[in-house]
Amino acid sequence: MTRIFTPQKAASPSIVVRSSALALLALAATSATLLADTSKRHAESHEHGAATLEIAVDGNKLLAEFTSPAMNIVGFEHIAEDESDISSVKTAIENLKEGEKLILLEQGGCTLTNVTIEAEGLLQDAHEAHEEDEHDGHSEFEAAYKFTCTTPDALKTVAVGFFKAWPGIEEIETVFLSEKHQISAELMPNAPQFEVE
Repeated sequence: MTRIFTPQKAASPSIVVRSSALALLALAATSATLLADTSKRHAESHEHGAATLEIAVDGNKLLAEFTSPAMNIVGFEHIAEDESDISSVKTAIENLKEGEKLILLEQGGCTLTNVTIEAEGLLQDAHEAHEEDEHDGHSEFEAAYKFTCTTPDALKTVAVGFFKAWPGIEEIETVFLSEKHQISAELMPNAPQFEVE
């Protein structure tokens, strides 16, 4: 299901939107329904099979944040205890770094420039060992991608490769924000893309 919202115009020309992803996310506040579905779902539940993808375009920058329960990606959520678990987590981290294979931006001339991956609650070092008892059992992967696009207005379709990489992902709740578009889409393995126009 895809919902498209048209951003409202500012009441006064004195309102200036600063150039940042946060400003674009603040723009989404004008369409509470758009973010309510994704934010409520992410905050209230840790649903196996489900993931979220939030994309913001600001000028020639495209920022994307992907979040998924670890169960979808490595098949467990406990702290990696043996070599097999540790290897699975490290492999997943390396695969998540390949953002150009996971977020497919055919148009727009977008090039991946930065990636940050977090494997919350999965790997620990000696300093974290004493906190193991506090682990709530809900571990997740978070990936932040930054792309630079030569012609971001030419971007017409966004597709994802997460389903092929990790069959444990059954749906991705997606929000796409730009100066011209506010889109909410539910991506599935048989429908892994959405139209920007």
